Amino acid sequence: PTNACEYMVSSTIPNGNIATYIIRKVSGVSSYNWTAPANATIFAHPAGLGVNDTSVQIKYSAAFTGGTLSVSASNACGTSTLKSMSISKLSVGSVGTIDVTIGSTTCATRSFIYSLGSMPLQSTSLLWSAPVGGTILPATVNIGGQGTMAIEVRYITSPVNGNVTVQALNNCSVSGIRYSAIKLSPCTPFASGNNPISKVGGSLNSPMEVKIYPNPTTSNFNLQVITADDEAIKVSISDASGRLVKTVNVKPFESVNFGAELKTGVYLVTVIKGTEVKTTRMLKY
Repeated sequence: PTNACEYMVSSTIPNGNIATYIIRKVSGVSSYNWTAPANATIFAHPAGLGVNDTSVQIKYSAAFTGGTLSVSASNACGTSTLKSMSISKLSVGSVGTIDVTIGSTTCATRSFIYSLGSMPLQSTSLLWSAPVGGTILPATVNIGGQGTMAIEVRYITSPVNGNVTVQALNNCSVSGIRYSAIKLSPCTPFASGNNPISKVGGSLNSPMEVKIYPNPTTSNFNLQVITADDEAIKVSISDASGRLVKTVNVKPFESVNFGAELKTGVYLVTVIKGTEVKTTRMLKY
């Protein structure tokens, strides 16, 4: 790789990732001389040393800003000129237009599919969000889900106003936000082919609402889940690479304070109550 971003040590990848570089073996050579760029370390020679040293594995520290990887060949008669490769940190490109197609038109399960034509330049993943009243569904065979180029969002039967958003990420930067405006009228819940809305405690079952504030923040977050019933609620917090950081159980309307221990970066908060799943993006500076 010439872009070190996805391999660097960071709050989301605390141990970094391995970058491997390979050259072609040259006849008559007894050894090779590798030099890593500043703030990068050669920690393994997987093919062996001496005449077989045609491959190195490198880790980039959080302080890496750019540099040159070089290698020369030696034997008893001398050393060759250097062969070099420039390594840099490349920010993600901008996100393209969001395409929208209909998923399900049935009232109780109405949904839309949001997708991009291609991954933005230098990006390693995508971060989607849905408005209040919308739930990003789990990945399927045809729709990759959160982190990929396509998601399906299911909406409640009540009116919905807001935006579906998407940002491109890599381990060095976050792109600007691309918006797709949402304005849905209430559908008719008792139309043919639709299921009636169930009642909880004598009132219509309202959707689960997740509030996280302040967001973004430099210190702690407050989490509150608003729902009409008292079913158990499980909350999981993952970093931008999908690694689970923390789990917690909360009660409806309970305010939970957390985040002091989190490092700076982007996090995903997934709230699960029964079959309802909602994912929210958090940013800690």
